[in-house]
Amino acid sequence: MSQNSNDERDEHDGDTSNARRDDKDETCCDKDAMLPDGYTLRPLTEADAKFVDSRWPFQSNKSLVMIEKQILADTANATKYQTSTCLGIDFNDGSNTALVACVIRHRNGSIGILHVDPEHRRLGLAEALLKQATMALIRRRDKAFAFIVDGNTASEKLFTKLGWVKANPLEKKGTGKRKAKRLWIYPLDEEEKI
Repeated sequence: MSQNSNDERDEHDGDTSNARRDDKDETCCDKDAMLPDGYTLRPLTEADAKFVDSRWPFQSNKSLVMIEKQILADTANATKYQTSTCLGIDFNDGSNTALVACVIRHRNGSIGILHVDPEHRRLGLAEALLKQATMALIRRRDKAFAFIVDGNTASEKLFTKLGWVKANPLEKKGTGKRKAKRLWIYPLDEEEKI
């Protein structure tokens, strides 16, 4: 990434000039995924559900169980398809390793809960997660779709960058308390973008 483009990055994008290849998990993660030093892309485990739930703005008294079920279902599918759609990124600072970013696939099949902890943003972590989850859906020959709340420009920019499009771009945006979730899709005839 050039010096000039650093100002154009949103909170999900980042400079990966000090990147390395992550060869950890062949069943889920692209060996060509570029992450900064100290970061590792991996499938989520049931133990990660509390982290995911705690970062979700729509957390409820039932959401932890829902997230646990999604991670377990993805683990079963990962064995069948050799790809994961519930992913996390760990950061190792030399003495500790901690989960700092995540994405899951909901029961309805949509990609969601894409989150990067604030102190790890602008490093390309969300892009790596979304790219990996999208590639997994393509390999499984599943529809790739997500819902983005109106006004979430960081997510809209990231999804657009990776080839996703609004399903109905002419749909009127909600404002104030009437913000709505909009359907975004990844057109399968554009696989080469990933």
